[in-house]
Parts: sequence; C-alpha cells; structure tokens
Amino acid sequence: MVATAVFGVWLSSVIRLKFTPIADGLDPSWIAGVSEAQSGGLQFGPDIRFTVGPYLNVLYKYYQGDFSIAVFAGSVILIAYGVLTSFKLFTKDAVYTTIFILAALMSTVFVDSILNILPLFAVYVVGRDDKPNTWYIAASATAFSIIALTKFSALPVIILASLLIDFIRLSRRQAPICSVLFLVALVLAMFLAGMQIGSLPDYMVSSLDVSASYSDSMSTPGSFKEISIWLVLAISGATIFALDQLFRLKPFTIGKFIQVSSAPVLLFIILLLSLKHGFVRHDLHSLIAWSALILSIGGAIFVANSNVGKIALAGIVLCSIVWTHTYANFDAIGDRWSIPSIPTRLSAGLSEVGEIGRFLRNPARWADDHAEAQSSAKARIKAAKPLPLVEGTVDVIPNIQSRVIASGMQYTPRPTIQEYATYSTALIEANREFFKSTRAPRTVLFGIDPIDQRLPAFTEGALWPLFLEKYEPTEEKDGLVVLRQRAQALPELTGAFSMATGRIGEKIDLPKDDSVVFAKIEIRHTLIGRIIRLLFKTPELHIKLYYADREPEVFRFIPGIAENGFILSPVIKSVGEFIDIATGVETPIGSNRPVSFEILRPNWLGRSYVPEFKVQYAKLDTHPLAAASTANAFLKARIKETGQKVVRPQPN
Repeated sequence: MVATAVFGVWLSSVIRLKFTPIADGLDPSWIAGVSEAQSGGLQFGPDIRFTVGPYLNVLYKYYQGDFSIAVFAGSVILIAYGVLTSFKLFTKDAVYTTIFILAALMSTVFVDSILNILPLFAVYVVGRDDKPNTWYIAASATAFSIIALTKFSALPVIILASLLIDFIRLSRRQAPICSVLFLVALVLAMFLAGMQIGSLPDYMVSSLDVSASYSDSMSTPGSFKEISIWLVLAISGATIFALDQLFRLKPFTIGKFIQVSSAPVLLFIILLLSLKHGFVRHDLHSLIAWSALILSIGGAIFVANSNVGKIALAGIVLCSIVWTHTYANFDAIGDRWSIPSIPTRLSAGLSEVGEIGRFLRNPARWADDHAEAQSSAKARIKAAKPLPLVEGTVDVIPNIQSRVIASGMQYTPRPTIQEYATYSTALIEANREFFKSTRAPRTVLFGIDPIDQRLPAFTEGALWPLFLEKYEPTEEKDGLVVLRQRAQALPELTGAFSMATGRIGEKIDLPKDDSVVFAKIEIRHTLIGRIIRLLFKTPELHIKLYYADREPEVFRFIPGIAENGFILSPVIKSVGEFIDIATGVETPIGSNRPVSFEILRPNWLGRSYVPEFKVQYAKLDTHPLAAASTANAFLKARIKETGQKVVRPQPN
C-alpha cells in the first residue's frame, strides 16, 4: 500500500492537475494556438492537423475555460487508473518494489512516456492475473479513450493493447470486452470534447500523415554513443523479458502462447516507438526514450518468472538510471531528478493531489481563479510584445500565436497552426484550401523565423504566390508585415514550369536573369530509406546556394516542403525582401540571387535517397504586382524609400 501511495503521488507530479495560463515562446504558442482553435469550435482532422488530439491539455494543462473541467477529470482518471494498476502490479517483494519506485522517482520522466506505459502495465496485469477482472478492464478502456485523444502517437499502442487484452481473455475463455468498451468510451470522450464522430476518420488520416513525415522534417542530430547505449539496454531488456516469458510455455498451447507473448510484443513496440519519440529530434526529447525504457523494463520485473530474469531486468533499469544521471543532457536540466530532490518532487505531487480538494470545495472559485490568471497572463504578453492593430479575422505565419491570442485578435488559424509543422503535400494542400476558401482570414501577419537552420523560403513557402495574389502588404513592424486581403485577387502569378534533372552532390545552374524563380525539387527515398524512415529517421539533407559575388550558404533542406514549391531565387530572408517581391521591383543579378545550387550528400546512410531528382522551375509574373502597388500607399512609400526600379505593367 505504501509503494502504491508513493507511486500515485509521483504520478500526480508527472501528469499534474494544476492548469497554467498562456505563455510566450515556440512551444507555448502551438499549445495556445491548438487550444484556442479547439475552443473556437474547430475540429481535429478537418480543421486542425497537428500531433495532438482534443485532450491535449491532459499533457500541457493550458486553461481552456469550461472544457478544462473535462480535461481535469480526464487527468484525475489517468492518475487513479495508474494507482489501481500499480496496486495490482506491485508484488510483495519489497526489494524489487523499492527499486522500481526509486527508479521512477529518479527517472527523467516526460508525461508523454506515461501515455504508452499505462497500457503496457495493463497488459502486464491482465497477462499475469487469470481472474476475469471485468471492472479493471472497464477502467482500462476508459483510460485508454482519454490517452487515444490526447496524442495521436499513443493511439497505435492503445489499439494494440486493447486487442492483446482481448486475445488473452479469449485464450482463457473470457469475454473479449476491452476493445468494445474502448470504442464506447472513445465516443463518449469525443462527445464531451465537442468532437464530431464524423471527424474521426479525418483525425486519424491527417494524424498519420503528420506522424509519417515527422522524422524527415523535424529530426535533429545527436550523440551516436547515447543512441547506441540506449539500443543495447533496450534490446537486452526486451530479449531477457521475452525469454523469461517463453519459459512459461510448458506445456505448449496456443492459448498459453498468446498469454506469454502479448506483453513482450507490446514492450517491443513501445520501445521502438520510444526510439523515434526520443531520438528523431535528438535534444532533451531523448529523455522521453530513457524514461520509457526505465519504466517499461521496471514494470516487467513484476511479471518476470525467474529470479535471474528479475535480477537482469533490475540491472538494466539501474544502468539506465546511472546513464541519465551522468550524461550531458542531465546537466542541461539541472538536479530536478536527482536523489536529493526526491522530497521536492513528492511534495509537488501532494500539492497536485490537493488540487482535487480545491476543485471539489468550490468549482466556481476554481474556474474564476484560472480565468483571472489567464487574463493577467494575456495582459502581460500584450504589454511586453505589442502587435500591429488589425481588425477582423487574423492568422500568423511565424510561431507567435500566443502574442496574437493575448492581443485579443480574432485568431483564425490554418490547419497546421505553426509554419514548421507544414511539411508534407497533404498538410500544405490543407493550408492552401483554407486560404482559398471563404474561411481565409482577412489579415495575415507574415514573418520569417525558421527553425533548425531551414531555408527561410520554406516558411509556408509553397503558399507565397497565393499570399501575393490574395493579400497585399499594408504595414511593417518589428519583423512582421501586415498582409490584408485585396479587394480583388490578382491573376495567378506562377508561370509554366520547365523540367530539369539533377543529382545529389552535383551543382545545378539557375536561370541567369532578374526573374523570381519558383522551384519544385522532388527527392525520393530508396527502399532502404523508406525502411529506415519507418523504423527511425533518415539522414538530414542540406541545400548549398552558390553566389557570383559572395560565399555560398548552406541551409536545412526538407524534401516534403521542397517538392511542393518555394522561391529559390532571390533568396528571401526577411520581410523587407518579401515586400520587395510584392512591389514588383527589379533587383540586380547577384546580391541575393544564387547562380547555382547543390543538394549535399548526407553524412551517413547516403543510400537512403535516390541520387537523381527532378527539378521544376517557374518564373513569377511580377507585372500584376507592380500594377497593384501603384494604388498601395505603403508600397509606394517603400519603392520611394528604396529607390528601386519598378517593373512596369505590360500593356493589355
């Protein structure tokens, strides 16, 4: 009981029950953007395409008004379910229970890991206990529904866990009720979240696309040594556990095989997913992989059959703890998970548990306090970082959604919310259809602030011609340009495409004139590359731009963005240069105009990509822009200030 209580307090400190107000920054902005879009009635799938679902704030705790009560209840359910599962899982062996509790307290746990660990523990429990456990199955299905609608990456684990539990029950001649109860609970959870049942297929399809393209677009390099050590420990732990379970196959029967193989199969899948979650974007995300390894192998100790297996699994857990407490990433996060800080974390967990009492004593006061904190936070952000005043609906291209929301504007986001998350054809086309539709915002706050040293023109780059056709610049302030809808959209600016081919590692010449070149570069994966992409991540690509009058530049190259088009010449790095394109001014050859480019060979696993690739070029017709700029006071002032020559409109 003591171990279960400590685990519950620790779990409360991880999942958390206290909500936080809006904050400024990259991650706080997407959390605020998605949350406010949901609060505004937009649906996940058709209207919102991101890595999360309607219960995202079970993870992030952004306050959403009335819906936060459902999120709060969902968080309490997950904590209570975790306590129930730990009670059923923990054995009377004080040594192994103590090892697990200390490992949990010292592990660098991100709440993302818990979403996969809870269903794994459920399979551990059901596989070990021959009793029907009908009420526990119902509790599992309820928790599974919340997890499935919190973050899409957990959905495959939830589906597999539900099926495995039913297979185990069938092998024991018990009713396979987990999957059915999960679907019932899922529908109810969707209803409470305001999510239409009909949007579920779109949610699943769009989330699959987001997940499939993530590793190509969002990966960052990291320590090969760290990945190697993690793999050795993960493979060792999974193998030891599988062998330990197979010893139960005496005598061999199909039913017995299903019972003993279910937990090792799910453990393997979770470790594989944790490899991607932690090391694709190899920064502090790696701690997700380590915490998943520690908790999943630690839980396996309680269902291992032999003492040798238990000792070996405990050794892997201890080795993982030692690594995370000595590696450089741990230095970056301080002593938050050190042994001396354990009392602090337990105290924080108790404080989170106390939030339940605070809510039950006075729900109205609880809601008012959060609403007041949210209003105060918005006022601070608005005062610290004011934005241009605009009327009507607005979307923002750079990742400053929190500032737009805090300013009180009528925020109307495109489906992908943030520009760096628009990295596949389906996502780009969803945004294109949005801006072409009647739902398009009246104003777009445009800025260029790429992440990961990406080519700046990848910032929603496929849509730049559409932005120029449908919107016109009216104001520039603090790195932003205000784009307002034109009274009449301009004709299509992109001309006919010409075809060319290139090879990775070789230079390709660009048109030698003063035209604005819109390019599409189509690079494909080999079979090896597709397999590596599925299991982990393909090597990063980079584009090198060569100039006639200065040193070349190298930028991160995202194939999924490049194949849909971007302005390759001139190289646009600032809103001022974007405005120059909108005026139709002529810019000299040289300067920001590359004479050639090269897709650099990857540093590792170069066979992941087909060496030959296709290139398409089209020249933007700037004459309609020049004609429109003569009636735009802001652009006329810009032309006068820069003293550049305008491309004169062609006669009809």
